[in-house]
Amino acid sequence: MKLDADFIFSETLMCEGMSLPAEVEDVDVLISSGYNTKLLRKATNKPIINIEPTLYDILSAYNEAVSYDDKPVIIFPLKQYTALTSQINNLLSVPILIDVYEDVSELSSIIAKHQAEGCGCIVGSGLVCDKAQQYGLRSVFIYPRESLQEYLQMAYDSATALRAKAQENKLMLLAINNARDIMLFTDECGVILICNQSAQSLFWSKIRGNLVGHSIYELIDNNAVRRLFSDHTPAKNVILELNDNQYILSGYPIYLRKNVSHVMLTLNSIQWIQRKELHIRQALSDKGFMAKHQFSDTVSRNEGFNALLQDAKQFAKNEDSILIMGATGSGKEVLAQSIHNYSLRAEYPFVAVNCSAITESLLESELFGYDEGAFTGAKKGGKLGYFEMAHKGTIFLDEISELSLPMQSKLLRAIQEKQVIHVGGSRVIHYDARIIAATNRDLWEMVREHKFREDLYYRLAVLELNLPPLKERKEDVCPLFLEFMSRLNPELNIRLHRHAAELEQCLCGYSWPGNIRELENFAHMMSAVICPADAFPTQFAVIDKEIRRRTLRTGCAGPADSGPDLLVSSETERIKHALSSANGNYTKAAALLGISRTTLWRRLRAMEKDGEIIGKDRGLGTE
Repeated sequence: MKLDADFIFSETLMCEGMSLPAEVEDVDVLISSGYNTKLLRKATNKPIINIEPTLYDILSAYNEAVSYDDKPVIIFPLKQYTALTSQINNLLSVPILIDVYEDVSELSSIIAKHQAEGCGCIVGSGLVCDKAQQYGLRSVFIYPRESLQEYLQMAYDSATALRAKAQENKLMLLAINNARDIMLFTDECGVILICNQSAQSLFWSKIRGNLVGHSIYELIDNNAVRRLFSDHTPAKNVILELNDNQYILSGYPIYLRKNVSHVMLTLNSIQWIQRKELHIRQALSDKGFMAKHQFSDTVSRNEGFNALLQDAKQFAKNEDSILIMGATGSGKEVLAQSIHNYSLRAEYPFVAVNCSAITESLLESELFGYDEGAFTGAKKGGKLGYFEMAHKGTIFLDEISELSLPMQSKLLRAIQEKQVIHVGGSRVIHYDARIIAATNRDLWEMVREHKFREDLYYRLAVLELNLPPLKERKEDVCPLFLEFMSRLNPELNIRLHRHAAELEQCLCGYSWPGNIRELENFAHMMSAVICPADAFPTQFAVIDKEIRRRTLRTGCAGPADSGPDLLVSSETERIKHALSSANGNYTKAAALLGISRTTLWRRLRAMEKDGEIIGKDRGLGTE
């Protein structure tokens, strides 16, 4: 039949009170017939396919039996098939002799009796046919080949389904027993069918034994649980007190063909949940070893900047060190986080270290870790260093140019050898972390001035990225500002979006020396001082006034095509605008320019000498 299964043929003759034969103890499904089936059902709970003769089977066997001679034919069906053979008598109008036996020990004497009475052929099961042949009688097997094939196929299908179901149950029990949650499954009335070891442990004081078979009400007496079984209302986050501890219970009915067939209940210790929450918060907030920025967060209209992002994506797939250079506030850490999240190390820690924010005396122990007792105030048990914490991930060394030369030597060794030694320790610790460094200074110039180690420079600058300042990305200024405003004040952002052209000309009138960080701070300020209900001219005036103030203070105007009214290019013009904005008050004008009142007087006298302030400009200021 070409069935993908192992078949075991057993010739063991079952007797009353006999256990399952050893050769078939591990089978999935048993196939038998007649008397053997009756006894097998008493011996095992395994599924049994009982081969039953059909009317066609009996007629075929009888037809074969009467073809041999005219002697009487005896049919031995099971007792329950005597009515079927009686129907054959009526249909054929011929006498058919039928006999049955209750016990296999009776079979020999019954066949001997029929032989003495002149019987020529006996129709029956394999056991009956074997006995008939022992007495020299012809026999016909009552089950034809075709019927047996159908029963074998039925047994194979049943065994396959049982195997699949058993595998599913095994996996489910494995998952339930290894789950941290306390889990119970009941029938629709609340009788426990399955529970895990955690449930057994929790309710041991109430039921000193297996919970299966007990009612859920013996364990939990709660209105929410009663409604779960009476009204099928799910129980969600119900707080219970069990064994002097608090638990959160949830319960859900399981439907089968629109009727509740089972109920699942889970319990969690509130104390355990609180410990886990505290651990997660400490791990994420205290260490902050997560990179939240992605390349998809950065959208630019500047072709040069977009090309740099493409290079950064290519570098991300490489394992070499990267040096990111760029002015303060230009987004070096954002780019470093994006590189990490785009790399093969994205699932591992991103450890950011600001080299200028940690004192020289502490930096070594923070980077490389320390052992217990390494110095006064050291934590009990010691502390892991940033390089160890970044294992398999990325370590970001910001403001790398601020390291002292001795510290640079120690860092160089750690990067070269891919290993560190704790302060106060002697054990060599290997790590695997990708290095990304950043600086707002010209490292090569520092190398030439012998302020930065050349060998460390080449270790860090295997791949280089140079972030352009915001003044070189003027087309991104307005979109970035509106993006910040959309997060801070969506209502105001919608109003400003309608006047993007005027806004862009105004914003580009300033070169933003603080780069993206300054632009974001500016957005925070505008969100706080601008009233969304005001008309755009009023809102624009507030923005324009602040841009003018910053331009006068820093002397940093934007590109020449950004609006002549807003731009103040020369010192004379800056002073004139300052005095005009301060209504001629020297003290206020000096404050706007970021200089002292004395310096302002000195510059005014110098310009008057050079003839830069003449005519009506003379005496413009007041006390």
